[in-house]
Amino acid sequence: MLGARLRAARLRLGLTQEELAARVGGLTKAAVSNYECGKRMPEAGLLRRLARELGVRPASELLREPVVTVEWLAYRSTVLGAKTLSALEAELADRVDACLRVHQLVSGGPEPWCAIPPREVSSADEAEVAAGELRAAWGLGIEPVHGLVPLVERRGTVVIEFGGPPGFDGLSGWTSAGTPVVVLEQASPPERRRLSLAHELGHLLAPTAPGLAGKAAERLAFRFGASLIVPAAAARRELGTRRTRLSLDELVPLKRLYGLSVAGWVRRAWDVGIIGDRAYRSANIELRSTGLHRSEAQVYPYEGLEHPEGFRHLVARALAEGLVSDAWAARHLPELGIAPVDRPLPPATAAAGARLRALLRLPRAERQAQLAEAAAFAAKLYAGNPDMLAFASLDGEPFDGDDEEPE
Repeated sequence: MLGARLRAARLRLGLTQEELAARVGGLTKAAVSNYECGKRMPEAGLLRRLARELGVRPASELLREPVVTVEWLAYRSTVLGAKTLSALEAELADRVDACLRVHQLVSGGPEPWCAIPPREVSSADEAEVAAGELRAAWGLGIEPVHGLVPLVERRGTVVIEFGGPPGFDGLSGWTSAGTPVVVLEQASPPERRRLSLAHELGHLLAPTAPGLAGKAAERLAFRFGASLIVPAAAARRELGTRRTRLSLDELVPLKRLYGLSVAGWVRRAWDVGIIGDRAYRSANIELRSTGLHRSEAQVYPYEGLEHPEGFRHLVARALAEGLVSDAWAARHLPELGIAPVDRPLPPATAAAGARLRALLRLPRAERQAQLAEAAAFAAKLYAGNPDMLAFASLDGEPFDGDDEEPE
């Protein structure tokens, strides 16, 4: 497992193998490649140095088996380079793994995924049908959904906010355990995050048929997302079946009710045939001439709370119960603003550490003799107490460890 974690940690920092070797010192690019390919294992001191340079603490995290792996499906951006995308994938996979680990610690695992199975779509009508099937499966009818992000979380999706590089807007994928994952740009307005989430659900649940990709696939995913937020029947109920013009006075209240932007409502009305091409062009010209195509989120803000809270809640709970450390929480959820606190060790732990350091200072032969005596005592103890064999090791759980070399 070291190889995959070492590579992911390196990519997360945007380092090449050669750059990592130079940082650590005394290593070559070939050596790093051998470690990442699983051909060789670094000795303990070198492992600690690698972990230190990669910002991984404790060093044993590099050896831990991940809870899941993630297969990413779709990028919303075509402007990110291959190196940036690799670093982004590695960082987000680490966040997903952390989220599911804390789920296991606190509640035994995330809620089971509750949705329709994915179905291929090749037209806008099929995307609308797929969105309707999801609404029916969740018992939503055609009414507005207040808090789409928390709803999707409660239905078993891992939703993560991320301050990505310029050009990043959203990402989705499936874990190896069959859990859907959606990543949202945390700085975007709530109505944008809402549509981005619905759009990514489109990629997950309504993948395009073979032969459709690029802009065609994006259009169908957006059609799914807009239909999930405002079903065609709801749009006709609010606007009528046929119109020649739409006004801001009616669209702004609908934005506040449904959480779809004014521009999104204009597009939705055109998509379902409420307005024709001429009225659609006229409405978009008005939005551009008034500057609302850029300033709408500020001029007519949507007040919905579209932030994922599941991971925050679980981390806060795990901290309260002492299941994770401040340092672990600060690393995996920096937006909480938690500063690692140096707390004094319990007396028993401090005494054990002192005994261990004294043992490490003994001559090699004497140290090995004491270790052999302790091992024989432990074997005898376990043999006489079968119930102790049920103890499960917590090695690799998210607690801080001493990464330094013994003095």
